Amino acid sequence: MNPFALLARLSIQTRFDVSATADARHALRPNEHEAFYFLFASEDGVVSGGVRTLFSAHDVLEIVGLKVGDEGWLLQRRTPLASLALEDMGGAGLRLRCVEPWRRWEAVLDEPLHNPLSGHLESVRFSLHFTATTPPALFRLGAYTQVQQDGTIEAELITAAGHWQGRLVSYRDHSWGQRGAGRLPGWMIIDIPQHLYAFILGTVDSHTLGVGRLVTPDGKLKPLKAPRVEHLDDGLWRISDPRAGVPAWTFTRLGPPGVSYLGPPGEEEIGGVPMDKALYRDIIGPARFTAPDGQLVVGFWDEAVRLSPQEKRSRGIEASSGDGKS
Repeated sequence: MNPFALLARLSIQTRFDVSATADARHALRPNEHEAFYFLFASEDGVVSGGVRTLFSAHDVLEIVGLKVGDEGWLLQRRTPLASLALEDMGGAGLRLRCVEPWRRWEAVLDEPLHNPLSGHLESVRFSLHFTATTPPALFRLGAYTQVQQDGTIEAELITAAGHWQGRLVSYRDHSWGQRGAGRLPGWMIIDIPQHLYAFILGTVDSHTLGVGRLVTPDGKLKPLKAPRVEHLDDGLWRISDPRAGVPAWTFTRLGPPGVSYLGPPGEEEIGGVPMDKALYRDIIGPARFTAPDGQLVVGFWDEAVRLSPQEKRSRGIEASSGDGKS
C-alpha cells in the first residue's frame, strides 16, 4: 500500500485520562512491541543523550547514547525476555524501573560502553532520576499507542574523562502495540518542554497526519489540531498550529544530532552505519526553540526520513528490506 494512502485510512485518538496501570509492561502478541524512552539534554546542549528499551514478545533491545561535549558513548544489546522479571523495564545492563506511574522513573547503567571517537570500550556509570512536569498525553494511531510527557532529570555521569552531575530537560514516551514503521513515509517529533509536543506523520512537503498537545498557561493539556513544520532556510525551521491557537515557533539544532537507522518494527541500529534492513535514517537531538515573544527554550527534534532506493543501493542495503511487510 502507498504510505500516504495508509495514513489517510489511519484512525487516531487523543486522550488525557491515562490509567496508572498503563505505565508498566504489557503482554505482547507476535508482531507487537513496547518501548520505554527517555531523551534529555542540558540547557547549554553540552550534555545530551537518550535511554531506550524496546520489547518484543521474546526479547528486549537496550539502546543508550550519551554525549558530553565531543565525547560520546554507545550501547546496543539484545537480551532474551525469559531472563528478565516482569517489573523490569530495562535489560541485561540497564536497570530501568518505575517509581511512581506517570510521575517518577529511575535508571542506572554501570559498565564499559563504546566510544566512537576513540574506538575503545570505556568505563561509564550513569544514573538518572526522572520527574514528570506535565500529565501524560495518550495518542492512539491505529493499533499503536504512544503516551508522552515532559519532565526533568537529575543525572550523574562518571567516565574516564571526568564527572558531570546536574539537571537535564527531558521528555519520555511509553508506547505499545503494532508499530507502523516500514509502512510510513516518515515522521517528525517536536517537543518544546512545558509548551508543545507534536508527532507528525509524513514528510516536510506532505503533512498527512499530525497529533500532539499544548500546555495552557494554567498547566492543562489541549490537543493540537493540525501541526505543521516548515523549512525556512539553512538550519532554521518553524512549527505552528493556527487551528489550535499555537503561533509560530522557530527552531534549529543545538549541536550535532545523533543518527540511527530503523528497519521493520523491532529492528534499530544506533550510530552512523545502517543495518542491512534499514528503511529510515532517524536524526534526533536537542534543539533551540524561539517563541513568538523571543523566549528561548531547549527542547527536542526527531526526524525520520525514509531511505530512497538510490540511498539503499549506495549503502549496500538489501533490496528485500521488509518494506511494506511490517
